[in-house]
Amino acid sequence: TVYPVFRRWTKDGTWAVINARLRARVRHAAGKNCQPSAGVLDRQSVKSSPHGSRVGYDAAKKIKGRQRHLLVDTLGMVLAVKATPASRPERVGGLAVRATVLCWLRWFKKRWVGGGYTGEDFAKKAREHRPALGVEVVKRNEVATGFVVLPQRWIVERTFGWLMQNRRLVPDHETPEASAEAFVYLAMIRLMLNRLA
Repeated sequence: TVYPVFRRWTKDGTWAVINARLRARVRHAAGKNCQPSAGVLDRQSVKSSPHGSRVGYDAAKKIKGRQRHLLVDTLGMVLAVKATPASRPERVGGLAVRATVLCWLRWFKKRWVGGGYTGEDFAKKAREHRPALGVEVVKRNEVATGFVVLPQRWIVERTFGWLMQNRRLVPDHETPEASAEAFVYLAMIRLMLNRLA
C-alpha cells in the first residue's frame, strides 16, 4: 500500500513540493523571505548497500557508493538534491542541481560552493543560465589538519550532519537514484515539521 504512493510521489515531484512549502514556512518563522536569495552547494559521499545500482568509487574519500549534491539555503534547509555515482566529478552533480532549481528560484543571487566545483567550464555553464548569479568557491586551507570550520560551507556540513541521523540514509540503501533523493527530502520534511510543531 505504501510503496506505490512513495514511488508515485517520487516520480511526480510531490516530496520536493512538500519540502519547498515547509521550507517557506520555516523561513517565514525565522523572519526571512520565503524565497531564498543565497545558498550553499556541496557534496557528500556515502557508502551504498550491496544491492544499490549505479554506484562508483570516490578515490578522494575512499568510498564506493554515491554522492549527494545538496543545495541548501542559509538556514540549512534543502533547496535541491541530486544523487550521482561517487565516481562522477563534482561539477557534473553541481550542474544537475543548478538545472533543477534555478528555473524557479527567482530571487537567487549568490551561491557558495565547495572546492570541487571549480573550473572555468563550471563557472561558464553556471553563468549561461543566469548571468547575474554570483558563485564563490570556498576552499579548504591546505595547511590545516583535521576538522576546520569554513565560512558559509559549515551550513551545508551541518545539514549533512542532520541527514546522517536518519538510519535510512546511512548507508544509501536505495536502488534508483530518485528514491535516494526522495529519502533526503523525507528526512528534511521530518526535521522541518519538528521545528514548526
